Amino acid sequence: MNPLLQNVHASLPPLDPAAVLVRGDYLYYHYGCDGVNDQGWGCGYRTLQTMCSWIQGQRGESMRDVPSIKKFQDALVAMEDKPKSFAGSKEWIGSFELCICIDYFYEVPCRLLHVTSGDRLVDHLPDLQKHFWEFGSIIMMGKTFSPKLLTSYIFWGDSDNASKGIVGVSIEKKSLLVVDPHFSGSLPSVEDLYDSGMSGYNLKDVYIRPGPGGTVLFDNEDIFKLIEIAKSLPPVWSKHAHMGFFGTFTGEQRINIKLEAEDPERTRLHFEVVSGDLPKGVSLNNATGYVTGIAPDVDDIFKFTIRAIDEHGKYADAIFKMETVAKDHCATTPCLHGGTCIDTRGWFNCSCTDRYGGPRCEFTCASQSLGVSDKRKIPDAQMSGYLTYSTYLESNGRYGSSGYGWVGSNANSWLQLIRSVITGKDTGKCNLTKVYAVRNQGYSSSYYSTGYTLSISIDGTTFLPVNNTNGGKHTFHASTGNYQYSLPKPVDARFVRFHPTSYHNKPQLKVELYGCHYK
Repeated sequence: MNPLLQNVHASLPPLDPAAVLVRGDYLYYHYGCDGVNDQGWGCGYRTLQTMCSWIQGQRGESMRDVPSIKKFQDALVAMEDKPKSFAGSKEWIGSFELCICIDYFYEVPCRLLHVTSGDRLVDHLPDLQKHFWEFGSIIMMGKTFSPKLLTSYIFWGDSDNASKGIVGVSIEKKSLLVVDPHFSGSLPSVEDLYDSGMSGYNLKDVYIRPGPGGTVLFDNEDIFKLIEIAKSLPPVWSKHAHMGFFGTFTGEQRINIKLEAEDPERTRLHFEVVSGDLPKGVSLNNATGYVTGIAPDVDDIFKFTIRAIDEHGKYADAIFKMETVAKDHCATTPCLHGGTCIDTRGWFNCSCTDRYGGPRCEFTCASQSLGVSDKRKIPDAQMSGYLTYSTYLESNGRYGSSGYGWVGSNANSWLQLIRSVITGKDTGKCNLTKVYAVRNQGYSSSYYSTGYTLSISIDGTTFLPVNNTNGGKHTFHASTGNYQYSLPKPVDARFVRFHPTSYHNKPQLKVELYGCHYK
């Protein structure tokens, strides 16, 4: 392992008396400093190690015993931020991964400062200055460059500008003091580096970066980088990729398509939709180039342009078309017992024959409880009565309830089920039910009914009796036992009233209805 230099900025001549610098010691980690060849992808890890050395120094721990690149990768896999294949790879990390790694290893929270472009970095110098005043710790700078901002590099190596550590800021000079992890090779002493011409803040001179991957800078501009950009070629879309036509997708079908474009210089590509729109529910991962989601359940054609952009800002556009076809939800014949399937957007409805009900016509209406016994379906507020006796409330009139049930005062009393016979909610808008049968649970006591009639209503105002085949009111037998009866014929209702006609001492009822909801 190469020797690590400490506080590499300390011997620089002051640029600005008002400049604010890092407080405390740190070690300078850079490409290959521990024998791992990470040139071209490890700058984020090295900046993270430099920051970790500062944290451990503040805690009185060894600054050399920081987590390795492998440990950082294993931690990101353990936190499920990365797939298992990430461990041992040459994949780089950015500011977000740095934040969660510091929290993982040290339980120190971090803040991300989003800068929309390199030119806007100068606007955030007061934020950086405030950070050094309050905390004094090293800051990581992700990929950015600002021609308006002078940046003093302490050490450097290749031309990548993906990650660096900020150890100082000058508002007056609009300058950052930066520790660059991109140097590779054996380091001389800090003094030797200064004597060789790296005077730190004098940015108007030409500097030659020695060693593998070295370059030439003039006025803080990387000359080799500019030449590289000028000579670079735009990305190329692969011939075998999903060019032009993505395909036809049935509604609710899962979409997972990899965009395939290559950069001749092998830099990482970024993808953007620059015109048109992807279907609702479908998105583009800008970093990976995957188009994923669920196809909308509509007949439509979508056209859009996707741009592949390399790290030099050069790009290539491709126009795509995607067709979606509405899914036939009735194709599997989901409606039972002769029900008619009606396809709707995203689902289906069943129009059932008279004897059946339920979402798929799966219920026999004559034996399907409407849920009077369940308060979640028929809340207490949906039960009312007239001339109720004493404390024997209407809500006690549910089939299966304990005690007497509902008790009325005389033959003029009645028990009513209102509104949510269908929905179980008092929404103010009631659905229609076809009632097929009724059931009463008697009670062996001094109060019980021996007969009752029914009346039904659609609007809650006009009630009609349930008649027998002769046209007179149909009387249902009751006693101290349990009795279930079919109606002479099914009736449509939103409101149902039970009218005791004969009883012992007082009319008493505990009831249930059977039928199907259909409107």
